[in-house]
Amino acid sequence: MTLKDIVYDIKTLLRQVTDDTSVSDVFLVHKINNYREILANAYYQQYKVLDPALFQRLGVLDTTDVLSSDHPAIGYGSVRFSKVSLPKLMSIPDAMTVQVSEVSRLKILTEVSLPYLLEVIKNKDYRLKIWHLYFREDDAINIYPTIKKVAVSAALSDPRDGYKFKTEYGNLAALTSNNQYTVLSGSVRENIASTQNIYVKGDTFTTDANGTYSGDGKVKLTTQYSAVSMSDDYPISREMAQEIVIQILTRDYQIERQQIFDTFNDAMDQLKVIAKNVG
Repeated sequence: MTLKDIVYDIKTLLRQVTDDTSVSDVFLVHKINNYREILANAYYQQYKVLDPALFQRLGVLDTTDVLSSDHPAIGYGSVRFSKVSLPKLMSIPDAMTVQVSEVSRLKILTEVSLPYLLEVIKNKDYRLKIWHLYFREDDAINIYPTIKKVAVSAALSDPRDGYKFKTEYGNLAALTSNNQYTVLSGSVRENIASTQNIYVKGDTFTTDANGTYSGDGKVKLTTQYSAVSMSDDYPISREMAQEIVIQILTRDYQIERQQIFDTFNDAMDQLKVIAKNVG
């Protein structure tokens, strides 16, 4: 389900039960995000776990090294952490709104409090040989021991703050200029004016508008990130999406709940008539 679908449902129902057709998409998206967080909080209070549908993959992220001496809450030594900054997470007390794993999965990443982590480091605890521990700091995480890359999924306050990534496979005839590709197998011959380059498995190259590419190589488009749009999957369950539509219509537009369900039923009846006529 996309954000565009939810907005469409709200507008369709509004047109059927009110004369208000001037509502903006920006207003509705803001409301949808707010109700999503309210309902997620209620779900957590009941089940003590976040609905898995709320999480979206942020992919493999690079970390940056930071020193404990730069952190106001750490009062001793010079410990090096790996830091990852994230988009704004859902504000749900005690809930684990971010899931982190090592790319190779050779070590376990576990969230702990800062005091606990400092105690473990001070005592040179044996668990640091098999674990990476991290503590949350607003919308960032600090990991010890240091690590270069982590795979992250998160429940974001506004899913549009995240990004999507894609890996496309292609043949040499379909390459487009100014994109970076990785060679999966075989080799790729690049000719630009009088210069020739050969790329083999594992090599990456950026296509030139003036270049020609040949060979038996199979390539993939190197992972590229782009903004999440209204037409991308929105991290939410179908049941929660329906409840958000009802909440907006009843609370913000003061439409009777029964009136909404009557409209739903009318729409279903119309679909049955259409299906019968088509049959």
